[in-house]
Amino acid sequence: MSKRKLTLEEIEAAAMRCYDSWDDEDFDLFDSAADPAYSPESSSDETDMDDDIDNVIEDVIQAVVSDEEFEDLRDLPDSYYQENNIITTDGWTEYVDRQKVFEFIGKHGLQSDISQRSTPLDIFLLLVDEEIINHIVVETNRYAGQIISSQPKLKHSRINRWSETNHEEMKKFLGLMMWMGLVPLGRLEDYWSQNGVYNMTIPRAIMSRNRFQILLTMLHFDNNETSDTSNRLRKIQHLVDMLQQKFKALFYPGEDFVIDETLVPWRGRLIFRQYIPNKSHRYGVKLFKLCSVDGYTWGLKVYTGKSASGERETGLAKSVCLELAELLLNQGRTLYIDNFYTSYDLAKCLLDKKTHVVGTLRANK
Repeated sequence: MSKRKLTLEEIEAAAMRCYDSWDDEDFDLFDSAADPAYSPESSSDETDMDDDIDNVIEDVIQAVVSDEEFEDLRDLPDSYYQENNIITTDGWTEYVDRQKVFEFIGKHGLQSDISQRSTPLDIFLLLVDEEIINHIVVETNRYAGQIISSQPKLKHSRINRWSETNHEEMKKFLGLMMWMGLVPLGRLEDYWSQNGVYNMTIPRAIMSRNRFQILLTMLHFDNNETSDTSNRLRKIQHLVDMLQQKFKALFYPGEDFVIDETLVPWRGRLIFRQYIPNKSHRYGVKLFKLCSVDGYTWGLKVYTGKSASGERETGLAKSVCLELAELLLNQGRTLYIDNFYTSYDLAKCLLDKKTHVVGTLRANK
């Protein structure tokens, strides 16, 4: 005899027939308040209730199949229920069908040759490579020239001793900057102090204090004469774009990726500095980031606040997701987001672009 599943209409019809045949007293078995002998500590009542539910389910099944078919169903092995995604009264079974409708076809993983012998410096230079360092050198020298030509020369000004920087010196300068982040001191001058309390030998071995300070003063990433004055990130926009190109060229996220925001601590003067009280650092610059499940930052967008007119950008969450994930769409990937981003419009748009989305929801969205 061939086996068959019950249709939804058959189950509903059988349930209604059973419902019509029950008396009001039959429903009391589901109501603990109607049972004077009910005791939360007793497990026997729970067992009786499970048995009653099993009997009801059997009544429903028997109402739509013959006695012979019913006995066959009772004798089926557990594997049959698992293979056909049937939930039994013995507990939950895993849903084994594919819930994702799009097959993942995108590339993923490392896109560059990195061996076990690669050092942290090797990895760093894959991201901050010759192109980026040369760009910083060019713009720093350009800015120094603009300053020297636009300001009157003072006899004892440190800028009179300026000489153009180069690729090797800029690498040393950037290395010192990162090292200072690991070894914080109260004043910049303390790194070159010969006082026994400090006595830092590394900075003095790399460059003089005066040279470091003038490089820090002239450090620049864009041409002031040609930059877009309407862009609040104009001073660093080109550098940010170049870094993102390196991030994306080195590694591709897998099937799953995440978009969320983070706060870079900053308490200085900045028109788009954010205050978020529930963050560990309440003041800073907010970044929207696209990351792999391994935590690799593949793309980012700096939030620059309201427009010059004071109006908030509408549809910000949706536009951020679509902008950051643009190169990952139509490849069967899955985006994971929180309730700030989740919306019907975004989900529909991503499904149209063959991208699944998983996110928490707000009641008003």
